[in-house]
Amino acid sequence: PARAGAQPTLFLDSAHGEVVDAFIRGGDYRNTVYNSSVLQTKANSNGSFRRRALLKFDTQNFVPENASIQSATLTVTLKSSESSTRTIGAYRVSTSFDEGAATWYRRKSTGDRWTSSGGDLGSRYATARVGTSGGTRVTFNVTSLVQSTVRGNYGSRYTRIALVDEGGSSASSLKEFHSSESSDASARPKLTVV
Repeated sequence: PARAGAQPTLFLDSAHGEVVDAFIRGGDYRNTVYNSSVLQTKANSNGSFRRRALLKFDTQNFVPENASIQSATLTVTLKSSESSTRTIGAYRVSTSFDEGAATWYRRKSTGDRWTSSGGDLGSRYATARVGTSGGTRVTFNVTSLVQSTVRGNYGSRYTRIALVDEGGSSASSLKEFHSSESSDASARPKLTVV
């Protein structure tokens, strides 16, 4: 049991419903589902090279409604990288998506499309500079997003996040992160909520 006055800490990192994720790619790959052991981001003026990562954490069932959130941190682990250091933004995804169906155009297995191609992005809540060394853990402070979500400000109380390369078009901007399906459980995406 927690000590009196101690704040409980919750880790959402299991691939069995606590977190689902995928990445989407534009251009010639706009109808391809990427639900694998990696998540990718890339900025490029050629849509066929552009990629965004999508994550959904189950704060609906694991965090009490209207809970007071002291801190919430998203952690992802870089698996591999091209040569550029990049700024990655963490955005709220404003509509639901299915992990096994999301593409650049489509968000649900029912065929429902994003309102805007490339995912329905709400506000940006955090950024992080991501270097090139595999194994690096990258953190985003998403406290205000999780607090607003568990209060029901957005309807659904699932926390949905898109990771988007904020830089200009670059041939060397690809970042590959471990996903919730990674064989390395310690490297999977994690939302730490206090």
